Amino acid sequence: MNPSVVLYFASKKKETGKFHIIPPPDKGYGVVIVYMKDGDIVGLESTWGSSLENLERVFEWPRSIVRKYDLTEAPAKIFIPNEQIIHRIVKKDLENLKKMGKRLPTKDEVEMLLKMPVGIPKIISPQEVAKIKLSPPKATFFLQSNNKAASIILGEFILGFSYEDGIREISLNEFPESEARIIPVDHILSLCVNLPFFIMPTEMRGEEGLLFTKRLLNKYTSFWMSVFYTSSGVYIPSFGYKGVFIGIVIKRKGEIQILPEAFLDKITELGEFFVRIYEYDAYMSSS
Repeated sequence: MNPSVVLYFASKKKETGKFHIIPPPDKGYGVVIVYMKDGDIVGLESTWGSSLENLERVFEWPRSIVRKYDLTEAPAKIFIPNEQIIHRIVKKDLENLKKMGKRLPTKDEVEMLLKMPVGIPKIISPQEVAKIKLSPPKATFFLQSNNKAASIILGEFILGFSYEDGIREISLNEFPESEARIIPVDHILSLCVNLPFFIMPTEMRGEEGLLFTKRLLNKYTSFWMSVFYTSSGVYIPSFGYKGVFIGIVIKRKGEIQILPEAFLDKITELGEFFVRIYEYDAYMSSS
C-alpha cells in the first residue's frame, strides 16, 4: 500500500498506533517507524535517523509494506498535529502536480465541472470575498460568481477562469465580490477535481471507460477522476487516491452523498454514456 495514504487516513481518523513502514527494494533497505496518538505524530525513528526528513522520505515511496502495532513509548519524541500531517501530504501532491504546468479547461470541461456535485454552495458576503482575495484562508474550496470560478487548496490559489464569451484565465483579484458562493471541499477530493487544470483527459465510450476506471482502483501511485456523462448533460464523477476508492459523488435531495465501489456497476443504467478520465501518476511523472 501507499504509505502517504496510510498516514493521511490514520491522521484524519485520529488513530493511535505504531506504524512500521518498509520501503520497496529500489528505495533501500530499512524501516521508518511512526508513532501516532489520536492522529498526531508523537515520535519518529528510522534506519536513517529520527529527523523529519525521514518522514518526508516515505512520501516518495509509491508502495511499501506497512504494519500497525500497539503504541509504545517513542525513543525520539516529536510532535506533528494531525492537521499538519494532512497538509504536508496534500501539499506534496500539489507541488508534484504543479510541475505539469497549468492548462485552461475547454468549454465542455467547464460545463462538466460546473454541473458536478462536489459540495454544497454557500452564499458569502462581498466583505468575505474581499478578505479571501486579500489573504486566502488555509482551507480548500471553490468560488463561483457571475460566470467566474476559482479554486483554492490549503490557502493557495490554483486557477481562476471566466466562462462568459469563451474561457479566459483570471487572477484572484479579478474575481467579483458580489453574488459569490463558496463550496468547501475535502483536500484529497479537491486534488482530483483540480486535475483538469493540469491534465488532458482521456475520452472513452461506456463499457470501455468503466473497465478502465475499475483498473485504476488498484493503482497505488495515481490519483484520478473519472466522470461518467451522457449527451443529455448528466455528470457523475468518481474519484480515487493511490489505491483507495474515494467514491462516486452524487447530489440527492439537496445533500451530497458518496457511494461505494459497488455502485460503479449501476453506471450502465444511464444507457448510452461516455467517460472522461483524468489521471496523475506522481511517481511516473517524477521518474
